[in-house]
Amino acid sequence: MNVLFFCPTMEKETSQQLLGILQRVNPEANHPTIEVLDEKSTFRSADAKQFDAVVIVYTPEVELSKSLFEIIRCIDRDKPPGRFIFLPRSDGKAIIPAIFHPIRALQLRLFYYSTLNDLGTQIPAFEHSWSLFVNPVAVGQSDKKGRQAGFGLIVFVSSLILILVGLIAEILPIIPPIVSKPTPTPIHPPTALAFWLQQSFQNIDTSTVWHEQHYYTGKQALQSAYSNHGLRLSAYPVVTNAVYQLDSVQNWPLDDLQSLSFAFKLSALDDPLAKDALVVSLVLDEDNSYRLDCPVFTTGTGWKIQCQIQGPSQAEAVSEAVPVSVETDHSASLVFDPLNYTVQFFLDDRYYGKGLIKAVPYWRARNFKLQVRNELQNLNSGSFSSELESLDLAHSH
Repeated sequence: MNVLFFCPTMEKETSQQLLGILQRVNPEANHPTIEVLDEKSTFRSADAKQFDAVVIVYTPEVELSKSLFEIIRCIDRDKPPGRFIFLPRSDGKAIIPAIFHPIRALQLRLFYYSTLNDLGTQIPAFEHSWSLFVNPVAVGQSDKKGRQAGFGLIVFVSSLILILVGLIAEILPIIPPIVSKPTPTPIHPPTALAFWLQQSFQNIDTSTVWHEQHYYTGKQALQSAYSNHGLRLSAYPVVTNAVYQLDSVQNWPLDDLQSLSFAFKLSALDDPLAKDALVVSLVLDEDNSYRLDCPVFTTGTGWKIQCQIQGPSQAEAVSEAVPVSVETDHSASLVFDPLNYTVQFFLDDRYYGKGLIKAVPYWRARNFKLQVRNELQNLNSGSFSSELESLDLAHSH
């Protein structure tokens, strides 16, 4: 393994700690070859060999370093699999310095620090990320002898399975058919420790926290009420098209996001021709065509939820559409991984899928706002109601 390591001369203690981590690799892999550079070193990307990983500790003092500029050219050209970069926050925000803009479209593992004195606090996160990069199958991996024994066991079990399959094929015609669907394994989303926003909806601040809007066509609008049960939206016929919307006044840095969670409860929609969608979204502040949407919507036979990563011309589902029961409390969570730019979806403590944000340059180092939107259409009979019980926005720093 060939590793290129850049660290400013003034950060000797950090350099020694990171070098110690870089030298601890998979025992079955070759000992790493590490090329150590600083802002005074001479390095030409045209002469560089192919590196498996590049680790950069960046401080504003090395912004004009020629060697760092050449290293970034090397990354842009060779695209080594491992790209680890320590960056300072700018006014508390996770922003990529201009010198790194040529490679911001690549998948980067970023570790943001507030001050130079806090730089060391990011080393445990780097060590974990480096361990996963170097030895991705470490968990559950056994030694060679164990694998050989395991292979013999696999052969035996495979033969036994073939025999059983033959027996089952003979008796299958007399067994009534059974249809089952796999159920996701219960997995709790990561625990949120720090919050930007915790909204219970017993009441809301429509001056400094939320901007509230009602608009509709036809005779009736959606009615909104706040109580101990949360935000309750309701309507009675005739509703042609009615929208209720909340937009956060504040915005937050996407790269610091840990999770968005919300609890909700739905009622049956009596009118089979009516349609409704309750959508909780993260919307990029600069361009609202880039967004993470989590709609809970009617299908004609019930309700479903399906979160999506939206762009100007396409959308990618985070998971398949999941049925949602009525008159039941539900909890949904979108968990964001800023290192790999992925989003995981959990519903009622069950993991349902993961989506990859592909257009990274349009998302990285951007701010976002929260949006809650409910749109009801063509309610001509019966009634409608839904409840948004809580909404939590957690951050990782």
